[in-house]
Order: sequence, then structure tokens, then C-alpha cells
Amino acid sequence: MKTSTLFTRFLYQGIELPTGPDDTDPVTVRDKLAAAFYPELGNAEIRGPTVVGDALTYEFVRAVGAKG
Repeated sequence: MKTSTLFTRFLYQGIELPTGPDDTDPVTVRDKLAAAFYPELGNAEIRGPTVVGDALTYEFVRAVGAKG
């Protein structure tokens, strides 16, 4: 049996987002990135994790809807 360590990757619109080595909680990562770089992530849906290669991949999907 072979074991390997998976790292965590976060995507938004197909772009891998910058995170720190200890950033593994998707809600915390979403909130940090929304406050600093991507305000539209504030209410984004979190999809995943899916295993892609050697990474647990989470995807942030922007909420779409009408105001009012």
C-alpha cells in the first residue's frame, strides 16, 4: 500500500488562488480572500473537495441571482 500527502488547492473561475500553507478550511480561505482581493467571494458557494492528482481541490462558485 502506498500513502501520499494531499495538499489543498482553491480555484475561482479556473484560477488557482494564493493561500498559505496552513489554509485548509475552505470557509476561512473564502472569507480571507473576499476581504483582501475578491469581494465577490463573500457569498460564493464552496464546491468540493474533489481529488485531482495530489490535491484536494475546492472550487468557489459565484452566486448568481437577481437583486430585490
